Amino acid sequence: MYCAGQRPAAAQVGVYIGAPPPVRVEVVPVAPAGQTWRPGYWNYEQTQHVWAPGTYIATQPGSHYVPDRWVQYKDNGRENWKREDGRWERN
Repeated sequence: MYCAGQRPAAAQVGVYIGAPPPVRVEVVPVAPAGQTWRPGYWNYEQTQHVWAPGTYIATQPGSHYVPDRWVQYKDNGRENWKREDGRWERN
């Protein structure tokens, strides 16, 4: 029975993602001026890993690019994976 002023119990739903497949080998074309290669990576869409191919992005002067990567961690005792977005870091 639900009474005014009481909250129903909250349900928790966990999404567990398996390890991504091995990184694909990509042929890197010659770099256009002012561009840095952003390597391809496995993205997770709906219920599966999907390859996002590499591309060139505008270079950030005084910085270097750290590529997207998958990190393993434990969630309530279960192995899980999460993707960290690529980013620029100062030199």
